[in-house]
Amino acid sequence: MAAFTGVALWVLLATVFPGLVTIAVVYGAFAIIAPNLMAAGIGIVAFDSEWMWGAIAVTVMIITQATGILLEEILVRLRWLGSEAKEIELPEGLCSPGKSTITLNPYREFQGMYFLLAQLSETEDSQGHLKRTCAQFFLTNNTLVSFLVGIIATVLIAVFARDGFPAEAAYYASGLAVCLVISYLVAVLRFREMSKCLWGIRNARLLAENKTALTETPGASMK
Repeated sequence: MAAFTGVALWVLLATVFPGLVTIAVVYGAFAIIAPNLMAAGIGIVAFDSEWMWGAIAVTVMIITQATGILLEEILVRLRWLGSEAKEIELPEGLCSPGKSTITLNPYREFQGMYFLLAQLSETEDSQGHLKRTCAQFFLTNNTLVSFLVGIIATVLIAVFARDGFPAEAAYYASGLAVCLVISYLVAVLRFREMSKCLWGIRNARLLAENKTALTETPGASMK
């Protein structure tokens, strides 16, 4: 039951919420720039069934997530989510004895994320830091798609439904562009924090394995 709840929450954060943002920004583009076109369009399509509108909403959500997955792949492959490696100072006791700094490569940590998540026990992420940062990253990444779609829809509606490019379209597109930049910066920050959580859990597991090996070795040699 707990696993099912976790999956449902992940779908909600990575699919439903970004999809709703996509619907909202596209609706806003029509409502602000060409409300008469929106009313005419509804009359032409005449989708009277609530199931039909629900199906359209779900489709938008799925397409938003699918595009977000492609965007994530592009951002990671092109190394557009911050620096590739950075030296970080750690308080005493958080890394191997005699070391106070580590070189953190978030892209390398990200490559092993799904392997680590599959092996993760509840005690290793008891406070949910890793799961929270992962959810925040994917939510923000998928929301980038929403704002991109909103900007594209605004431009297309302004060009084809109005003569010239009206001021309200420019203001709305500028507002979406600001949201896009903010979301991108948040995605970079969440990607970095997520890599710290991944490194922390992986390092803790390595230290625990080393301690276990050290305690077992003397007994083995005595035999």
